[in-house]
Amino acid sequence: AAMHDLGVSDNESERDLATELAIYHAELEAQHAELMEANLRISEHVQELTALFDEAPVAYFVLDNGIVVRRWNGAATPLSTHGILTPGVFFTRLFISSDHITLREWLLNPQISEPLMVVAAHNPDLFCQLDKRKLSRGEVLVSVTDVTAQRQSELDAQVQRAQAFAYLAHELRTPAATIAMTMEANPTLSATPDGRVIKTSIDHVLSVMEDLRSVLSPDTDTHVLRAPVELKSLCHSLVDANRLQLENRGIQCHLDTAELTPGELWLTLNERSVRQIVTNLMKNVAVHSQASHAWVKVRGQREGAVTVINIMVSDDGIGIAPEDRERIFHPFQQGIHNSGGMGIGLDVSRKLANLMNGSLRLSKREGGGSCFTLSFPAVPVGQEAARVDENQPSKQLDGLTVLLVEDDANLRRLSLTLLNKAGATVEVAGDGVEGLEALEGKTFDLIIVDYMMPRMNGVSFIENARKRGQSGTIIGCTAATLGDDSARMVDAGANAVIGKPLNLHELTAQLPPH
Repeated sequence: AAMHDLGVSDNESERDLATELAIYHAELEAQHAELMEANLRISEHVQELTALFDEAPVAYFVLDNGIVVRRWNGAATPLSTHGILTPGVFFTRLFISSDHITLREWLLNPQISEPLMVVAAHNPDLFCQLDKRKLSRGEVLVSVTDVTAQRQSELDAQVQRAQAFAYLAHELRTPAATIAMTMEANPTLSATPDGRVIKTSIDHVLSVMEDLRSVLSPDTDTHVLRAPVELKSLCHSLVDANRLQLENRGIQCHLDTAELTPGELWLTLNERSVRQIVTNLMKNVAVHSQASHAWVKVRGQREGAVTVINIMVSDDGIGIAPEDRERIFHPFQQGIHNSGGMGIGLDVSRKLANLMNGSLRLSKREGGGSCFTLSFPAVPVGQEAARVDENQPSKQLDGLTVLLVEDDANLRRLSLTLLNKAGATVEVAGDGVEGLEALEGKTFDLIIVDYMMPRMNGVSFIENARKRGQSGTIIGCTAATLGDDSARMVDAGANAVIGKPLNLHELTAQLPPH
Protein backbone atom coordinates (compact mmCIF):
# COMPACT_ATOMS: atom_id res chain seq x y z
CA ALA A 1 0.00 0.00 0.00
CA ALA A 2 2.86 2.37 0.86
CA MET A 3 4.54 1.62 -2.47
CA HIS A 4 1.25 2.18 -4.23
CA ASP A 5 0.77 5.53 -2.48
CA LEU A 6 4.26 6.56 -3.76
CA GLY A 7 3.31 5.65 -7.25
CA VAL A 8 5.31 2.42 -7.43
CA SER A 9 3.50 -0.48 -8.99
CA ASP A 10 3.43 -3.91 -7.41
CA ASN A 11 5.29 -5.35 -10.39
CA GLU A 12 8.16 -2.94 -10.01
CA SER A 13 8.47 -3.72 -6.30
CA GLU A 14 8.61 -7.43 -6.92
CA ARG A 15 11.19 -6.93 -9.64
CA ASP A 16 13.48 -4.91 -7.38
CA LEU A 17 13.18 -7.49 -4.57
CA ALA A 18 14.01 -10.28 -6.95
CA THR A 19 17.05 -8.37 -8.15
CA GLU A 20 18.30 -7.91 -4.58
CA LEU A 21 17.75 -11.58 -3.83
CA ALA A 22 19.67 -12.57 -6.94
CA ILE A 23 22.57 -10.36 -5.98
CA TYR A 24 22.58 -11.73 -2.41
CA HIS A 25 22.44 -15.28 -3.77
CA ALA A 26 25.37 -14.62 -6.07
CA GLU A 27 27.37 -13.18 -3.19
CA LEU A 28 26.60 -16.23 -1.06
CA GLU A 29 27.67 -18.54 -3.86
CA ALA A 30 30.90 -16.58 -4.27
CA GLN A 31 31.55 -16.73 -0.54
CA HIS A 32 30.73 -20.43 -0.54
CA ALA A 33 33.18 -20.98 -3.36
CA GLU A 34 35.82 -19.05 -1.45
CA LEU A 35 35.11 -21.07 1.68
CA MET A 36 35.30 -24.30 -0.29
CA GLU A 37 38.60 -23.18 -1.79
CA ALA A 38 39.89 -22.15 1.65
CA ASN A 39 38.72 -25.46 3.11
CA LEU A 40 40.51 -27.29 0.31
CA ARG A 41 43.69 -25.33 1.03
CA ILE A 42 43.31 -26.08 4.75
CA SER A 43 42.81 -29.77 3.98
CA GLU A 44 45.90 -29.72 1.79
CA HIS A 45 47.87 -27.97 4.56
CA VAL A 46 46.59 -30.50 7.10
CA GLN A 47 47.68 -33.32 4.83
CA GLU A 48 51.08 -31.69 4.35
CA LEU A 49 51.46 -31.14 8.09
CA THR A 50 50.30 -34.70 8.80
CA ALA A 51 52.88 -35.99 6.34
CA LEU A 52 55.56 -33.86 7.95
CA PHE A 53 54.38 -35.03 11.39
CA ASP A 54 54.53 -38.68 10.32
CA GLU A 55 57.90 -38.32 8.56
CA ALA A 56 59.58 -36.18 11.25
CA PRO A 57 62.75 -37.78 12.64
CA VAL A 58 61.68 -36.84 16.16
CA ALA A 59 58.96 -38.97 17.76
CA TYR A 60 55.72 -37.18 18.66
CA PHE A 61 52.75 -38.29 20.70
CA VAL A 62 49.42 -36.49 21.11
CA LEU A 63 47.93 -37.28 24.50
CA ASP A 64 44.39 -36.89 25.75
CA ASN A 65 43.74 -36.17 29.43
CA GLY A 66 47.49 -35.82 29.86
CA ILE A 67 48.40 -39.52 29.71
CA VAL A 68 46.28 -41.37 27.07
CA VAL A 69 47.85 -41.75 23.62
CA ARG A 70 45.51 -40.64 20.81
CA ARG A 71 47.84 -40.05 17.86
CA TRP A 72 51.51 -40.52 17.06
CA ASN A 73 53.91 -40.24 14.16
CA GLY A 74 56.02 -42.85 12.41
CA ALA A 75 59.12 -42.21 14.52
CA ALA A 76 57.13 -42.98 17.67
CA THR A 77 56.18 -46.53 16.66
CA PRO A 78 59.56 -48.18 17.44
CA LEU A 79 59.39 -46.77 20.98
CA SER A 80 56.54 -49.11 21.88
CA THR A 81 56.83 -52.75 22.88
CA HIS A 82 57.26 -54.90 19.76
CA GLY A 83 56.72 -51.76 17.65
CA ILE A 84 52.94 -51.88 18.11
CA LEU A 85 50.88 -48.88 19.23
CA THR A 86 47.13 -48.69 19.72
CA PRO A 87 44.99 -45.65 20.55
CA GLY A 88 44.09 -45.49 24.21
CA VAL A 89 47.33 -46.92 25.58
CA PHE A 90 48.71 -45.13 28.63
CA PHE A 91 51.83 -43.11 27.80
CA THR A 92 53.22 -44.00 31.25
CA ARG A 93 53.54 -47.62 30.08
CA LEU A 94 55.97 -46.65 27.34
CA PHE A 95 58.61 -44.87 29.41
CA ILE A 96 60.08 -44.87 32.92
CA SER A 97 61.34 -41.68 34.51
CA SER A 98 65.05 -41.60 35.34
CA ASP A 99 64.67 -38.17 36.94
CA HIS A 100 63.64 -37.04 40.42
CA ILE A 101 59.92 -36.85 39.53
CA THR A 102 57.60 -39.50 38.10
CA LEU A 103 56.46 -39.45 34.49
CA ARG A 104 52.82 -39.16 35.54
CA GLU A 105 53.58 -36.14 37.71
CA TRP A 106 55.50 -34.50 34.86
CA LEU A 107 52.63 -35.04 32.40
CA LEU A 108 49.80 -33.85 34.63
CA ASN A 109 51.45 -30.90 36.36
CA PRO A 110 51.08 -27.77 34.18
CA GLN A 111 53.59 -25.93 36.38
CA ILE A 112 56.42 -28.24 35.25
CA SER A 113 57.85 -27.05 31.95
CA GLU A 114 61.43 -28.37 31.95
CA PRO A 115 62.31 -31.51 29.95
CA LEU A 116 62.24 -34.93 31.59
CA MET A 117 64.83 -37.69 31.18
CA VAL A 118 63.33 -41.19 30.74
CA VAL A 119 64.24 -44.68 29.58
CA ALA A 120 62.14 -46.78 27.23
CA ALA A 121 60.16 -49.42 29.13
CA HIS A 122 61.00 -52.10 26.55
CA ASN A 123 64.69 -51.13 26.27
CA PRO A 124 66.46 -49.83 29.41
CA ASP A 125 69.49 -48.89 27.28
CA LEU A 126 67.45 -46.34 25.31
CA PHE A 127 67.60 -42.91 27.00
CA CYS A 128 65.22 -40.18 25.84
CA GLN A 129 64.38 -36.58 26.61
CA LEU A 130 60.71 -35.60 26.75
CA ASP A 131 59.39 -32.11 25.98
CA LYS A 132 55.72 -31.17 26.16
CA ARG A 133 53.40 -28.48 24.79
CA LYS A 134 49.74 -27.94 25.59
CA LEU A 135 47.34 -28.01 22.62
CA SER A 136 43.69 -27.06 22.29
CA ARG A 137 40.86 -29.24 23.64
CA GLY A 138 43.03 -30.33 26.54
CA GLU A 139 45.48 -32.32 24.43
CA VAL A 140 49.23 -32.39 25.04
CA LEU A 141 51.94 -32.81 22.41
CA VAL A 142 54.99 -34.71 23.69
CA SER A 143 58.20 -34.91 21.68
CA VAL A 144 60.69 -37.72 22.35
CA THR A 145 64.37 -37.19 21.50
CA ASP A 146 66.84 -40.08 21.60
CA VAL A 147 69.80 -38.90 23.72
CA THR A 148 71.46 -42.29 24.17
CA ALA A 149 74.57 -41.33 22.19
CA GLN A 150 74.86 -38.01 24.02
CA ARG A 151 74.50 -39.75 27.37
CA GLN A 152 77.11 -42.33 26.44
CA SER A 153 79.49 -39.55 25.43
CA GLU A 154 78.92 -37.90 28.82
CA LEU A 155 79.50 -41.21 30.60
CA ASP A 156 82.72 -41.76 28.67
CA ALA A 157 83.89 -38.28 29.69
CA GLN A 158 83.00 -39.05 33.31
CA VAL A 159 85.02 -42.27 33.16
CA GLN A 160 88.03 -40.38 31.80
CA ARG A 161 87.72 -37.76 34.53
CA ALA A 162 87.30 -40.47 37.17
CA GLN A 163 90.44 -42.22 35.96
CA ALA A 164 92.41 -38.98 36.10
CA PHE A 165 91.06 -38.21 39.56
CA ALA A 166 91.78 -41.77 40.71
CA TYR A 167 95.44 -41.41 39.79
CA LEU A 168 95.66 -37.95 41.39
CA ALA A 169 93.89 -39.18 44.53
CA HIS A 170 96.30 -42.11 44.79
CA GLU A 171 99.29 -39.78 44.59
CA LEU A 172 97.81 -37.51 47.29
CA ARG A 173 96.44 -40.17 49.60
CA THR A 174 99.58 -42.31 49.74
CA PRO A 175 101.75 -39.67 51.50
CA ALA A 176 98.76 -38.69 53.66
CA ALA A 177 98.35 -42.33 54.72
CA THR A 178 102.07 -42.54 55.43
CA ILE A 179 101.90 -39.55 57.76
CA ALA A 180 98.79 -40.91 59.50
CA MET A 181 100.40 -44.32 60.10
CA THR A 182 103.62 -42.66 61.30
CA MET A 183 101.67 -40.67 63.89
CA GLU A 184 99.75 -43.79 64.91
CA ALA A 185 103.01 -45.70 65.45
CA ASN A 186 104.57 -42.89 67.47
CA PRO A 187 102.30 -42.01 70.40
CA THR A 188 105.02 -39.83 71.97
CA LEU A 189 105.12 -37.56 68.92
CA SER A 190 101.30 -37.59 68.67
CA ALA A 191 101.05 -36.28 72.24
CA THR A 192 103.14 -33.17 71.57
CA PRO A 193 101.56 -29.86 70.44
CA ASP A 194 103.22 -30.15 67.02
CA GLY A 195 102.12 -33.78 66.79
CA ARG A 196 98.51 -32.83 67.49
CA VAL A 197 98.68 -30.18 64.76
CA ILE A 198 100.06 -32.72 62.29
CA LYS A 199 97.47 -35.33 63.23
CA THR A 200 94.58 -32.86 63.05
CA SER A 201 95.73 -31.62 59.66
CA ILE A 202 96.23 -35.06 58.15
CA ASP A 203 92.92 -36.29 59.56
CA HIS A 204 91.28 -33.29 57.88
CA VAL A 205 92.92 -34.14 54.53
CA LEU A 206 91.80 -37.78 54.75
CA SER A 207 88.29 -36.70 55.76
CA VAL A 208 87.98 -34.41 52.74
CA MET A 209 89.15 -37.23 50.48
CA GLU A 210 86.55 -39.54 51.98
CA ASP A 211 83.91 -36.86 51.31
CA LEU A 212 85.03 -36.70 47.68
CA ARG A 213 84.86 -40.49 47.44
CA SER A 214 81.31 -40.50 48.78
CA VAL A 215 80.13 -37.70 46.44
CA LEU A 216 81.82 -38.87 43.24
CA SER A 217 81.65 -42.64 43.82
CA PRO A 218 78.41 -43.08 45.82
CA ASP A 219 78.21 -46.81 45.04
CA THR A 220 81.49 -47.62 46.77
CA ASP A 221 81.31 -50.22 49.52
CA THR A 222 83.96 -48.57 51.69
CA HIS A 223 81.42 -47.69 54.36
CA VAL A 224 79.87 -51.09 54.97
CA LEU A 225 82.78 -52.38 57.08
CA ARG A 226 81.79 -53.24 60.65
CA ALA A 227 84.07 -54.14 63.55
CA PRO A 228 84.09 -54.09 67.38
CA VAL A 229 84.73 -50.55 68.62
CA GLU A 230 85.04 -49.11 72.12
CA LEU A 231 82.59 -46.21 71.80
CA LYS A 232 83.91 -44.00 74.58
CA SER A 233 87.49 -44.20 73.26
CA LEU A 234 86.25 -43.49 69.74
CA CYS A 235 84.44 -40.35 70.88
CA HIS A 236 87.42 -39.15 72.91
CA SER A 237 89.71 -39.58 69.89
CA LEU A 238 87.26 -37.69 67.65
CA VAL A 239 87.03 -34.76 70.05
CA ASP A 240 90.80 -34.71 70.58
CA ALA A 241 91.40 -34.78 66.82
CA ASN A 242 89.10 -31.79 66.23
CA ARG A 243 89.66 -29.83 69.43
CA LEU A 244 92.53 -27.76 68.02
CA GLN A 245 90.60 -26.33 65.07
CA LEU A 246 87.76 -25.40 67.46
CA GLU A 247 90.08 -23.76 69.97
CA ASN A 248 91.82 -21.81 67.20
CA ARG A 249 88.44 -20.14 66.60
CA GLY A 250 87.79 -19.50 70.28
CA ILE A 251 85.37 -22.41 70.74
CA GLN A 252 85.59 -24.56 73.87
CA CYS A 253 84.70 -28.19 73.25
CA HIS A 254 82.99 -30.46 75.82
CA LEU A 255 82.49 -34.24 75.64
CA ASP A 256 79.78 -36.03 77.63
CA THR A 257 79.70 -39.85 77.65
CA ALA A 258 78.66 -40.19 81.29
CA GLU A 259 75.32 -41.85 80.58
CA LEU A 260 76.77 -44.73 78.56
CA THR A 261 76.18 -48.05 80.30
CA PRO A 262 78.75 -50.90 80.29
CA GLY A 263 76.72 -52.70 77.63
CA GLU A 264 76.97 -49.67 75.36
CA LEU A 265 80.73 -49.28 75.50
CA TRP A 266 81.81 -52.08 73.15
CA LEU A 267 79.74 -52.18 69.96
CA THR A 268 79.98 -53.62 66.47
CA LEU A 269 79.62 -50.61 64.20
CA ASN A 270 81.07 -48.82 61.19
CA GLU A 271 83.92 -46.84 62.74
CA ARG A 272 85.04 -45.11 59.54
CA SER A 273 81.58 -43.74 58.77
CA VAL A 274 81.06 -42.54 62.35
CA ARG A 275 84.45 -40.83 62.28
CA GLN A 276 83.70 -39.13 58.98
CA ILE A 277 80.26 -37.90 60.04
CA VAL A 278 81.27 -36.56 63.45
CA THR A 279 84.40 -34.96 61.98
CA ASN A 280 82.24 -33.18 59.39
CA LEU A 281 79.83 -31.97 62.08
CA MET A 282 82.62 -30.65 64.32
CA LYS A 283 84.31 -29.01 61.35
CA ASN A 284 81.03 -27.24 60.54
CA VAL A 285 80.85 -25.91 64.10
CA ALA A 286 84.37 -24.52 63.76
CA VAL A 287 83.80 -22.94 60.34
CA HIS A 288 80.18 -21.78 60.36
CA SER A 289 78.69 -21.52 63.86
CA GLN A 290 80.41 -18.41 65.34
CA ALA A 291 79.94 -20.19 68.68
CA SER A 292 81.74 -19.96 72.02
CA HIS A 293 81.04 -23.55 73.12
CA ALA A 294 80.49 -26.88 71.40
CA TRP A 295 79.20 -30.10 72.96
CA VAL A 296 79.46 -33.73 71.88
CA LYS A 297 77.02 -35.85 73.84
CA VAL A 298 76.71 -39.63 73.42
CA ARG A 299 73.66 -41.57 74.55
CA GLY A 300 72.51 -45.16 74.06
CA GLN A 301 69.04 -46.67 73.95
CA ARG A 302 68.43 -50.43 73.95
CA GLU A 303 65.82 -51.73 71.48
CA GLY A 304 65.75 -55.51 71.80
CA ALA A 305 69.09 -57.00 70.76
CA VAL A 306 70.17 -53.74 69.17
CA THR A 307 71.45 -50.56 70.79
CA VAL A 308 70.56 -47.27 69.09
CA ILE A 309 73.40 -44.80 69.56
CA ASN A 310 72.73 -41.05 69.46
CA ILE A 311 75.69 -38.73 69.00
CA MET A 312 74.67 -35.09 69.36
CA VAL A 313 76.97 -32.31 68.17
CA SER A 314 75.62 -28.94 69.28
CA ASP A 315 76.80 -25.34 69.67
CA ASP A 316 75.66 -22.01 71.09
CA GLY A 317 76.30 -20.11 67.86
CA ILE A 318 74.14 -18.16 65.42
CA GLY A 319 71.96 -21.15 64.55
CA ILE A 320 70.37 -22.08 61.22
CA ALA A 321 67.14 -20.53 59.93
CA PRO A 322 64.19 -22.96 59.67
CA GLU A 323 63.93 -22.42 55.90
CA ASP A 324 67.59 -23.45 55.49
CA ARG A 325 67.56 -26.58 57.67
CA GLU A 326 66.77 -28.95 54.82
CA ARG A 327 68.53 -27.06 52.04
CA ILE A 328 71.97 -27.28 53.66
CA PHE A 329 71.83 -31.08 53.41
CA HIS A 330 71.86 -30.77 49.62
CA PRO A 331 75.25 -30.96 47.86
CA PHE A 332 77.22 -27.74 47.39
CA GLN A 333 74.85 -25.77 49.62
CA GLN A 334 75.72 -23.62 52.63
CA GLY A 335 73.91 -21.38 55.08
CA ILE A 336 73.47 -17.66 54.57
CA HIS A 337 76.92 -17.08 56.10
CA ASN A 338 79.22 -18.50 53.43
CA SER A 339 82.30 -19.16 55.53
CA GLY A 340 84.19 -21.39 53.13
CA GLY A 341 84.27 -25.09 52.35
CA MET A 342 82.77 -27.03 49.45
CA GLY A 343 79.29 -27.50 50.90
CA ILE A 344 79.33 -31.30 50.60
CA GLY A 345 79.96 -32.42 54.19
CA LEU A 346 76.33 -32.59 55.35
CA ASP A 347 75.15 -34.24 52.14
CA VAL A 348 77.84 -36.91 52.51
CA SER A 349 77.15 -37.33 56.23
CA ARG A 350 73.42 -37.91 55.77
CA LYS A 351 74.08 -40.46 53.01
CA LEU A 352 76.56 -42.30 55.24
CA ALA A 353 74.05 -42.29 58.09
CA ASN A 354 71.45 -43.83 55.77
CA LEU A 355 73.93 -46.52 54.71
CA MET A 356 74.31 -47.36 58.40
CA ASN A 357 70.48 -47.74 58.64
CA GLY A 358 70.56 -44.57 60.70
CA SER A 359 69.68 -40.91 60.33
CA LEU A 360 71.14 -37.43 60.68
CA ARG A 361 68.78 -34.73 61.93
CA LEU A 362 69.09 -31.01 62.60
CA SER A 363 67.20 -29.16 65.32
CA LYS A 364 67.39 -25.89 67.20
CA ARG A 365 69.40 -26.13 70.41
CA GLU A 366 67.58 -25.04 73.53
CA GLY A 367 69.27 -21.80 74.57
CA GLY A 368 70.36 -20.93 71.02
CA GLY A 369 72.48 -22.47 68.33
CA SER A 370 72.08 -25.76 66.49
CA CYS A 371 72.09 -29.46 67.30
CA PHE A 372 72.89 -32.24 64.84
CA THR A 373 71.93 -35.74 65.99
CA LEU A 374 73.45 -38.84 64.42
CA SER A 375 71.44 -41.97 65.25
CA PHE A 376 72.37 -45.49 64.18
CA PRO A 377 71.87 -49.08 65.36
CA ALA A 378 74.83 -51.01 66.75
CA VAL A 379 75.12 -54.54 68.11
CA PRO A 380 76.71 -54.83 71.57
CA VAL A 381 79.84 -56.98 71.65
CA GLY A 382 79.84 -59.83 74.18
CA GLN A 383 81.68 -59.09 77.41
CA GLU A 384 84.27 -61.81 76.76
CA ALA A 385 85.00 -60.47 73.26
CA ALA A 386 85.26 -56.98 74.67
CA ARG A 387 87.79 -58.09 77.28
CA VAL A 388 89.89 -59.81 74.62
CA ASP A 389 89.91 -56.71 72.45
CA GLU A 390 90.58 -54.41 75.37
CA ASN A 391 93.33 -56.42 77.06
CA GLN A 392 95.12 -57.81 74.00
CA PRO A 393 94.64 -55.25 71.22
CA SER A 394 98.02 -56.08 69.68
CA LYS A 395 97.47 -59.82 69.13
CA GLN A 396 94.49 -59.82 66.77
CA LEU A 397 96.54 -61.58 64.03
CA ASP A 398 98.41 -63.92 66.35
CA GLY A 399 99.72 -66.99 64.51
CA LEU A 400 98.74 -65.86 61.00
CA THR A 401 101.17 -65.91 58.08
CA VAL A 402 100.77 -62.75 56.00
CA LEU A 403 102.11 -61.63 52.63
CA LEU A 404 102.14 -57.83 52.29
CA VAL A 405 102.40 -56.59 48.67
CA GLU A 406 102.97 -52.81 48.69
CA ASP A 407 105.13 -50.69 46.39
CA ASP A 408 105.51 -47.63 48.64
CA ALA A 409 108.53 -48.22 50.89
CA ASN A 410 107.26 -46.06 53.76
CA LEU A 411 103.82 -47.66 53.83
CA ARG A 412 105.41 -51.08 53.53
CA ARG A 413 107.63 -50.42 56.57
CA LEU A 414 104.79 -48.94 58.67
CA SER A 415 102.34 -51.71 57.70
CA LEU A 416 104.96 -54.33 58.55
CA THR A 417 105.37 -52.83 62.02
CA LEU A 418 101.59 -52.74 62.54
CA LEU A 419 101.11 -56.34 61.45
CA ASN A 420 104.04 -57.62 63.53
CA LYS A 421 102.64 -55.93 66.62
CA ALA A 422 99.34 -57.67 65.92
CA GLY A 423 101.13 -61.03 66.16
CA ALA A 424 101.44 -61.91 62.46
CA THR A 425 104.43 -63.47 60.71
CA VAL A 426 104.90 -61.20 57.70
CA GLU A 427 106.71 -61.46 54.38
CA VAL A 428 106.84 -58.38 52.14
CA ALA A 429 106.95 -57.76 48.38
CA GLY A 430 107.44 -54.50 46.48
CA ASP A 431 105.01 -55.17 43.62
CA GLY A 432 102.87 -57.85 42.01
CA VAL A 433 105.78 -59.60 40.32
CA GLU A 434 107.70 -59.93 43.59
CA GLY A 435 104.47 -61.02 45.24
CA LEU A 436 104.05 -63.92 42.83
CA GLU A 437 107.66 -64.93 43.40
CA ALA A 438 106.96 -64.99 47.14
CA LEU A 439 104.10 -67.42 46.52
CA GLU A 440 106.36 -70.07 44.97
CA GLY A 441 105.97 -73.18 47.10
CA LYS A 442 104.18 -71.28 49.89
CA THR A 443 100.69 -70.56 51.11
CA PHE A 444 99.64 -67.68 53.33
CA ASP A 445 96.72 -67.29 55.72
CA LEU A 446 96.32 -63.68 54.60
CA ILE A 447 97.50 -61.63 51.63
CA ILE A 448 97.24 -57.85 51.72
CA VAL A 449 97.82 -56.26 48.32
CA ASP A 450 97.89 -52.68 47.05
CA TYR A 451 95.94 -51.79 43.90
CA MET A 452 98.20 -49.41 41.98
CA MET A 453 101.75 -50.81 41.62
CA PRO A 454 104.42 -50.86 38.89
CA ARG A 455 105.04 -53.91 36.66
CA MET A 456 101.93 -55.74 37.91
CA ASN A 457 98.96 -54.12 39.65
CA GLY A 458 96.86 -55.61 42.40
CA VAL A 459 94.12 -56.96 40.10
CA SER A 460 96.55 -58.99 37.99
CA PHE A 461 98.33 -60.24 41.10
CA ILE A 462 95.08 -61.45 42.68
CA GLU A 463 94.01 -63.22 39.48
CA ASN A 464 97.37 -65.00 39.24
CA ALA A 465 97.43 -65.84 42.95
CA ARG A 466 94.04 -67.53 42.72
CA LYS A 467 95.12 -69.45 39.60
CA ARG A 468 98.12 -70.75 41.56
CA GLY A 469 95.87 -72.22 44.22
CA GLN A 470 96.09 -69.55 46.91
CA SER A 471 92.83 -70.15 48.78
CA GLY A 472 93.49 -67.98 51.82
CA THR A 473 91.96 -64.59 52.50
CA ILE A 474 93.05 -61.82 50.13
CA ILE A 475 92.38 -58.23 51.19
CA GLY A 476 92.81 -55.44 48.64
CA CYS A 477 94.07 -52.10 49.88
CA THR A 478 93.63 -48.93 47.84
CA ALA A 479 94.54 -45.27 48.17
CA ALA A 480 92.25 -44.20 45.34
CA THR A 481 89.43 -41.83 46.18
CA LEU A 482 87.65 -42.42 42.86
CA GLY A 483 87.33 -45.21 40.35
CA ASP A 484 86.22 -48.83 40.50
CA ASP A 485 89.29 -50.28 42.23
CA SER A 486 87.25 -52.14 44.84
CA ALA A 487 84.92 -53.82 42.35
CA ARG A 488 87.80 -54.87 40.07
CA MET A 489 89.77 -56.40 42.93
CA VAL A 490 86.76 -58.31 44.25
CA ASP A 491 85.95 -59.55 40.73
CA ALA A 492 89.54 -60.77 40.45
CA GLY A 493 89.18 -62.85 43.61
CA ALA A 494 89.74 -60.58 46.63
CA ASN A 495 87.58 -61.29 49.67
CA ALA A 496 87.27 -57.60 50.51
CA VAL A 497 88.86 -54.21 49.89
CA ILE A 498 89.77 -51.60 52.51
CA GLY A 499 91.16 -48.12 52.17
CA LYS A 500 94.45 -46.60 53.21
CA PRO A 501 95.84 -46.00 55.77
CA LEU A 502 95.76 -49.63 56.89
CA ASN A 503 93.44 -49.94 59.87
CA LEU A 504 93.70 -53.03 62.08
CA HIS A 505 90.02 -53.00 63.09
CA GLU A 506 88.87 -52.81 59.47
CA LEU A 507 91.34 -55.50 58.49
CA THR A 508 90.38 -58.00 61.20
CA ALA A 509 86.66 -57.40 60.53
CA GLN A 510 87.18 -59.04 57.12
CA LEU A 511 88.95 -62.15 58.43
CA PRO A 512 87.33 -65.47 59.27
CA PRO A 513 87.65 -66.62 62.91
CA HIS A 514 90.94 -68.29 63.71
